[in-house]
Order: sequence, then structure tokens, then C-alpha cells
Amino acid sequence: MFALYLKKLEVYGFKSFADKISIDFRNGITGIVGPNGSGKSNVIDAVRWVLGEQSPKTLRGSKMEDIIFNGTSHRKPLGMAEVSLTFNNSEKLLPIDYSEVTITRRLYRSGESEYLINKIPCRLKDIRELLMDTGIGIDGYSLIGQGQIDGILSNKPEERRQIFEEAAGIVKFKSRKLEAEKKLDNTNQNLIRIEDILAELEARIEPLKKQSEKASKYLELSKELKELELNLFLKEIDDVKLKLKAEEEQLNIVKTQHLDYLKKKENKSEEQCKCQKQIEELQDNIQDMKENYFEITNLIKKLEGEKILYQEKIQNIGNNVSRIKTEIENISDQDKDINLKLTSLLAEGENLNICISRNEELIINENKRYNETLETIRENQDKSEDFKGRVIEVLNSISSAKSEINSVNTMKENIVNRIEKIQNEKQNLSNDEKENFKNLNNIKNDIGKIKDLLNEKTLYKEKLINKDREYRKNYQDLLNLYEKEKNNLRDIESQRKLLDAMEKSYEGFSTSVRKTLKLCKNNDTFGKGVHGVVAQLMSIPKEYEIAMEVALGYSMQNIVCNNEDDAKRIIKHLKQNNLGRVTFLPLSNVYSGQRHENFGTKLESIKGFIGVASNLISTSNEYDDLFNYLLGRIIIVDNIDSAVRISKMARKFKIVTLDGDIINPGGTITGGSYKSKIANVFSRKRKLKELKVEISNLTKSTEKYEKDLQELKNNIEDINKELQENSTCIENIKLELLKKENILSNIKNQGQSLNLSMGSLDKEIQELESELSDMDDSIAKKHKNIVSLQAENKELEDNIKAITKVISEKQNDMNFLKERITSIKVKLASLNEKNENNKSEIARIENTIEAWKSNRLNKETELCKLQKEKEELMGKLDNIMVSINDNNVLCKQIDYNIKKFTEEKNIWNERNEKLIETIKNIDDNLNDLKESLHKIEVKKARLELQHDNFIKKIWEKYELSYIDALNHKSDIGDFNVASRRINSLNKEMKGLGEVNLSSIKEYQEVNGRYTFLNSQKEDLIKAQKSLKQVILELENTMKQQFIESFKEINGNFNIIFNELFNGGKAKLILDESDDVLEGNIDIIAQPPGKKLQNLSLLSGGERALTAIALLFSILRTKPTPFCILDEIEAALDDVNIFRFADFLKEFTKNSQFIIITHRKGTMEIIDYLYGITMQEYGVSKVVSVKLSEVAS
Repeated sequence: MFALYLKKLEVYGFKSFADKISIDFRNGITGIVGPNGSGKSNVIDAVRWVLGEQSPKTLRGSKMEDIIFNGTSHRKPLGMAEVSLTFNNSEKLLPIDYSEVTITRRLYRSGESEYLINKIPCRLKDIRELLMDTGIGIDGYSLIGQGQIDGILSNKPEERRQIFEEAAGIVKFKSRKLEAEKKLDNTNQNLIRIEDILAELEARIEPLKKQSEKASKYLELSKELKELELNLFLKEIDDVKLKLKAEEEQLNIVKTQHLDYLKKKENKSEEQCKCQKQIEELQDNIQDMKENYFEITNLIKKLEGEKILYQEKIQNIGNNVSRIKTEIENISDQDKDINLKLTSLLAEGENLNICISRNEELIINENKRYNETLETIRENQDKSEDFKGRVIEVLNSISSAKSEINSVNTMKENIVNRIEKIQNEKQNLSNDEKENFKNLNNIKNDIGKIKDLLNEKTLYKEKLINKDREYRKNYQDLLNLYEKEKNNLRDIESQRKLLDAMEKSYEGFSTSVRKTLKLCKNNDTFGKGVHGVVAQLMSIPKEYEIAMEVALGYSMQNIVCNNEDDAKRIIKHLKQNNLGRVTFLPLSNVYSGQRHENFGTKLESIKGFIGVASNLISTSNEYDDLFNYLLGRIIIVDNIDSAVRISKMARKFKIVTLDGDIINPGGTITGGSYKSKIANVFSRKRKLKELKVEISNLTKSTEKYEKDLQELKNNIEDINKELQENSTCIENIKLELLKKENILSNIKNQGQSLNLSMGSLDKEIQELESELSDMDDSIAKKHKNIVSLQAENKELEDNIKAITKVISEKQNDMNFLKERITSIKVKLASLNEKNENNKSEIARIENTIEAWKSNRLNKETELCKLQKEKEELMGKLDNIMVSINDNNVLCKQIDYNIKKFTEEKNIWNERNEKLIETIKNIDDNLNDLKESLHKIEVKKARLELQHDNFIKKIWEKYELSYIDALNHKSDIGDFNVASRRINSLNKEMKGLGEVNLSSIKEYQEVNGRYTFLNSQKEDLIKAQKSLKQVILELENTMKQQFIESFKEINGNFNIIFNELFNGGKAKLILDESDDVLEGNIDIIAQPPGKKLQNLSLLSGGERALTAIALLFSILRTKPTPFCILDEIEAALDDVNIFRFADFLKEFTKNSQFIIITHRKGTMEIIDYLYGITMQEYGVSKVVSVKLSEVAS
């Protein structure tokens, strides 16, 4: 028993196997035979397909769906093909924890495919890895298909090497090496990318570090400024709080007086309410008693009606009692008559049961005789069938013997024809000698012409290569320009996305404004009627951005809405959720006042005048009034000097310079350094527009580069295509030259082989004549055997006639018994029917008696019920009479109570009127106190407004609540000293110039990324070294294993070649000039009596035998668990067939063989035989043949 062997093949729907077939394989040699076209080779195709063959051409089809059974004139096509291959893996040679492994492949007409291992879905890769280095597989040497034996000697080095690599067991190592090389390539690519990124980051780190330090200094100064300014604000707030405290105390005194009056009013109101409640309760009681009086009066009328009804019911019950007593007397008379009839029927039933029992006993006895007769008939029929079976066997033997005689006669005819053919061949050989010399000169001329053409094509190829280099250089130069432009486009696109994200997140606005805008954007309820902030609704030129920010001030963050309702709705939400304060500009409330275009026209001639602010912006028409209100009284000038000059002519206008200095209408001047907090909103909108234009231009530029690159790429492809065609042409010419040279060599050798062939043909004629004599002897023996079988057949027919006569007599007896049994059964059925009728009548009478009894009982029960009901009605009638008297008394009592409660109600009404007058006097005093409270609260509100304004300033400037600002409270000393320090800090911050606050975070991110990528780079370098070491180790292992295996195969090849050819020698030559794992393998063979020569010069039979020798040498070196051979010996003559068969028998010690064959010599060594037939056109079936029966 082998460690791993093929156990079973199951096929369904594959090619001609329309029905499911199963072939069991055992150790030794399993043969598959059948006529041409029966589907034998489909067996090896099925094995090749289930092992993963992907080429329809290899499976003798044009597309993979061709392998699914396509139907016949009598059968429909199938929708699926399935093949399963089962291995015995008891020794765990396959790396899977199953003692039996089944590999399955399915293909559907839809193109879907499935692979399974032990019914578990898997990948083709899993199956290939499972079978790797076992010799099993589509590229190994375990499957040699029809016509593929010559492929072992393939001229293509890569095809030839596959078999040797499989035998050497390095396929798995080769697969691992390819994976390692792929990983190494990915690692190298990643390393290049990381080095590029690191170079880019190195250029950014130093500038970012300087910017970060500058930003940190700025934040430090800004923090000190913030602390000083916050403490000044807090000092102002504390002063306001003291004033508020005094007002609060006065307010409390007035509130106390107000509270005393409220308590008096509350007490009197409570007393008045009680009085009112008492009046209402008395009124309710009077009303309830009136309603009760009315209800009792109605009840008395209802009881009078019920009294009359009960009197009528009592009279009806008396009448029903008399009727029921009469019906009970009638039922008693009928009961006597029907009891007499029941007694008569019971006696008749007993007689019928006795007759039925006698007839049933008689049927049992007759059935016993019938069954004995039937058994005798069956015994004789079995004997007859045995004799008939033997007759069929004898006739088959006779037919087989006659077929063999015909077959031998056919073979005789073939031998006679072969002798005639040999005689013709001898004549042809003689003619071939004359043609040899003529062909020799023609081939030499052809070789000269081919060499000239080869030189011409080679020169043209060099010109194409030079042109290709020129195109590729141009392509690379253009590609560099394209990538540079593409990088610019990516950078600008990143800037646009960043600015777009800032625009959407409302960057630059206060926290409360941002929250409100996001709320309006995400919630339609709040967003309805909201247009946006002022800064978003206008566009301004770049040079006016600072001036407009100063001119508008905090108004830039005001939110524009349709009306006051929109503003109130959002303000309410802000208060409820503590989201801060926001200023709204309802368009319905905005009044721009008088426009000043004419005044602006007067100032145009003055140097430094730029324009009225509202005229320098762009906005939608619906916002004209809004911006005229905000900017209509603001003039923009170029500098502070122009502002001073123009302010004397326009004292009612605010004048703003481009640098942000201000002259207010009252003459105050504000100026100095200015740090923009929101100008980036304007510049952001402007920058977004500029970036979109730039992106459009760059997109057009890159598209042009892409078009030019594609054109160059097409030129390169055309050159490569022409180069490919030229190279193919050169290769074809070289092949043609080699072919002609081989023909020349063949012609030279042909003359030498002609003489040898003539002698061989004479020897063959003698052997064929000897075979004819042996065949005549065989035919005589067959005739003698046929005579013996015919005599045996006659004896068997006589026995069959005698048994048939006995069977006929017994059948007559059986028919008589059958008729008698039927007659008894008919009589028995009649008795049973009478008995059933009798029983039915008895049951009917008993049911009638029972019904009468039940009816009588019901009547008696009804009589009792009526008497009881009468008694109950009499009791109810008495109760009704009593109730009528009681209710008449109650009516008189209620009437008295109503008069009494009415008098009490009048007293309470007088008391209630006096209390109402007292409460009115208290209300007058309360109104006076409310007026005093209002005056105090107004004064207090003014102080609270001052308090809120200071808190608002803290929020607007630092976005801190008052509670958060208190965390910054400290002793700042003298107020004036603190103010001077604030001015000093502002100057120092201005001296820092432009500060990039985001550089701190950016520096940390870039530095962190730089450190991370450096560590990644080190990891990749380590991985690179490790993969190179793995590849080197795999190569060394593969080289060592391949060389050892190659030497062993080479030694076995020479020995087996010598044994198969009965002499001669052969060897394998490995080209080790470059790399053992890539070098070519040449096969040299020298059959006995010939010179050492190339395979191409061997005859078809010699090539086949050489290939078989190489296959056996590989199997001896590394046996495969099983090997399937499809007519590989077809080209061998009879002598070599027997040598091949002997070798095959020897190799069954280590491998399991499945061979498809037509040859007699091969069939003689087969242990198990399967036949493939096509009894139904287009559908193959498997027939198992026991070789023991064949031998007998």
C-alpha cells in the first residue's frame, strides 16, 4: 500500500459524461480501453481539469464552457460540470489533517467556477499549494496526455525545465522566492517614497522652527496684554456692582411693604372664596334634592307598571303546567310497544354470528391448499430460469468464439495487406535514393537566400531601436514637465480645500456667531429667514480689506435676517442653551437714511479721497439699504494726513484710512498698529476665486501635456509593435534556417539509413508469415469448442420443456382452488351484510327508546321549573307593593328640606358682598407700591446694562465669560501704570511683524512625522536585508537540490535508455554558464548502431521511446503517487511495446498507474480494466471488467 494514492474519480456533466460515473482505482495498473471516439481521453482531461487546468485549448476546446455536456438529439444540455478526485492520505503525505482528501471543481454555464477540498470551498491556489512538489499537477509528470509524450522532449527550455523542477522538489521553493522578490520590490518602492517625503520634510522643518519660536513669543506677550486688559475691565465691573447693591437694598424695603398688602389681600380673598363656596354648596344641595324628588316620582310610576306585568306572567305559567302533564302520559304508552320488537331482533343476530364463523374456518383451509400449490409452481419456475440462464451463457460463448474466429480472420487479412505494403515500401526506398541527391542541392541554395534575408532584417531592427530610444527620451522629458505641473495643481487644490473648509466652518468669527451660523445651517427651523453674517454678504478689493474691517468693527459679525421674529426665535434658543450673545440685523427694520452720493462726488477732486465706503463694495441689490446704513456715512482715504484734511470738510462722517486709522465725527482720532482679526474672511473669499481660476488654467495645461504624452506613447507603442514584428520575423527566419539545416542533415543521414531499412523489411515479412500459421491453428481449436457448446445447449432445452409441463398441471389445480375460495367469500359477505343490517336496526330502536326517556325527563324538569318560577313571581309582586308605599313617604320629606336650604343660602349672599368691598380698597394701595418698585428697577436696569456692556466687551475682545475672566483677576497696582504697560505691549507685538500662529502646531506635526518616517525607513532597510537573505538562502537550497536531482535523473536516464533500446546511450546536459536555475537542458540520444545525435534527427518511434525512458528515469528518481498515461506507447512497435510493459510493471512498486491504451502488449499487464463505451450516441458510459472472467 502506497503512502498516497488515487482512490476514486467521479465525473458528472464533463464533456461526454452526461450521467454521473465513478471509477475506483487500486494499487498496480488500471487500464482504460474503448473504441475511438468513445471518450477515453476525456478521463485524463477530467483529471487535468480538476487539478486546475485553465487553458481550454489543452482540454481540446475553444472556451471553457465547451467542457460542459452540450446535449444530444435525445438529451438536453446540462448546466454544470463537476469532477471530484479522491486521494488516500493515510500517511499524511499531503499537508492536511485528513486521511482521505477529495478535490472537487465545478463549472456553471454562467461562467461561475468553484473549487472544494473535502466539500469545503477553497481557492485554486490552495489546491496547487497542497499538491506542490508531489509530482501531481498539470505541469508535472503525473499526467501525460494523448500526443504529449513528445512534449517531454520540447524545444522550449522553460517547458522542459518544469518537469525537472517538479522532480527535484523545488517548485515550492521557487514559489516562495517569487513571493519574496515581489515583497522586496514593494519594499524598495516604499523606501524610495519615504526618502522623497523625508527630503521634502527636511526642507520645511528649519523655517517652521523659526516661525514657531516667533509665534510662541507673540503668544507670551498676548497673554500678558490679555491679563492687564481683563483686570481693568473687572475693576470697572466691581464699581458698578457697589451701586447695584445700594439700589437692591432700597428695592427690598419697598418689596416688603408690597408683600404685607399682598398677604392682607390674600387672607380676605380666601375668606371671600370660602363664603362663595358655601353659597355654591347650598345651591348644589337644593338642586340635588329637586332632582331626587323627580327621580322618586318616576320610580313609583315604573313600579305600578311592573305590578301589572307580573300578574300576567303568573297566569301564563298555570296554562303551561296543564299542557306538559298530558304529554308525559302519551310517552309512557309508546315505550311498551317498541321493547317487544327489540327482543326479536337480538335473537336473530345470534343465529347469523354462528353461520359466519363456520364459513371463515372453511376459507382458511382452502387458502392453505392454494399456497402449497403456488410454492410448487415457483420452485419449478426457478429451475427453468436457471436452465435458461445457462442457455444464454452457452449462446454467448458460441457467439464469442465465432467473433474471435472473425477477428483472427481479419488479422490474417491485415497481415497479408501488411506484407504487400512492405513490398511497396521496398520499391519506394529505392526511389528515395534517387531523390536524395537532387534535394541536397536545392536545400543548399535555399539556405543561402535565407541568410541574406536575415542580415537585411537585422540592420532594419537596429534603426528601429535607435528611433525608440529617441521617442522614450522625449517622453521622459515631457513626463517630468507634466508631473511638475500636476504637483502644482495638487498643491493649489489643497489650498482651495483648506480655504473652503475654513469658509464652511466660519473660521475668523466669534464662537457664539459660529455656533449660531452652524445651527441655522443644520436646522431649517432656525435657518429660515437667515441670510448670513455681514462679512459674508459683501465683496471688496484686496487694498480695502483692513479699512472695511475697521469701518464696520464688530458689525462685521452681525447676522442678517428677514425680520424681528427670526431674530427673537434664535435669541431665545441662545439663552436656553447658554450659547453666548449675537447681534442681529433684521432687513425689515434697517433704515439707511439719506444717501450721500452727491457729497462723495464733491470730495472726488481732493487728494487722498478714495470714496464713500458703501460705494466701494459689491453686494446683492437686496442688501443696498443694509450696507448704506452700515457704511453710508464712512469715507475711505489713503492715509492719516488725507483723513485730517477731509475731516474738516465732512465733520458728520467717520473717516477711515487704508491702514486702519479712524477720525470719528466728534473729532477723536484712533490709530496705531492694527492686528486684523477677521480680514482673512475677505481675503479668503478673494483667494478662493483666484485659486479656482488658477486651477482651471493648470487643468488645461495638464490636459495638453497628457495629450502630448499619449501621442508619444502611441508612437513608442507603434515602434515597439514594429520591433516585435521585426523580431518575430527574424526568429521565424532563424527557425526556417535551422529547419533547412536540419533537413540538409536529414538528407545526408537518410542515404545511410535506407540500406538498414531494406534489411529490416525482409525480416518483418518472415515474422508475419509465421504469425499466419499460428492463426490457422487457433481457428481450428475454436471450431471444435463451438460443437461442444451446441450439444450442451440441446440438453438444456429438453430439461426446460419437462419443467414447463409440470408447471402447467399445477396451475390448473390452483385455478380450481381459487374459484372455490371465491364462492365461499361471496356467501360470507352476504351473511356479514345481513348481520350488519340487524345490528343497525337494534341500534336504531335502542336510540329511539333512549330519546323517549330523555324527552320524558325534559318534560318533568320543565314542569318543576315552571312551578318554581311561579313561586318567585308571587314573591316579587309582594315586594313591589311594599316599595310603592315607601317611595310615597320619601317624596314628602324631600319637599320639606328644599324650603329649609333656600333660606340659609340668602344669609351667606349678604356676607359675601361686604368682603368684595374690602378687597377693592387693598388693591388701590398695591398699585401705589408697584409704581415705586418700577422707578427703582429702571435705575437698577441702567446699572445692569453698564455691567453687561463691560462683560460684552470682555467677550467681544477675548471670547471669555465673566466667570472665566474672574480666573484671570489679579492685583495690577496703579490704573495709569497698567495702561502705559498695555501701550508698551502693543508696540512690542507690532515689532514682531507678521506672525504665523499655526506654525507651532505645524512644526510639531512635521517634526513628529519626520521622526516617525525615519523609524519607518530603518524598518524598511532591515526588511530589505532580511528579504535579500531569504532569497539567497532559497536560491542556494534550490541549486543544491536541483543539481543533486539532475545528476540522479541523468544516471537513471542512461541506464533505462540502454535497457529500452537494448543498447545505445543517452545523457542530459545542463547549461551552467549563467545560472543553474535558468540554464537550458539539452537531451542527447544515441540508439544502438547510430551516431550520437540531436533528438530532431530521431524517428517518431525512437523519439517516443526516448521520451518514455526520460519519464521512467524521473519516476525512478522521484516516484509520483500516481501517473496517468494516455496512449503514450502508440508509436512503438510490438517488440518495444513488451519492453515498455515490463518497465511499467516494475514501476508499480512505487507508483500507481492508470493507462489509456489500444495495444495488446500493454493490456496483458493490466491488473484492473475499465471500458468506455458510447451505447447512446454522444454519451459515454463506464463498464467494469473482471480480468479473472476475461482470463477464463
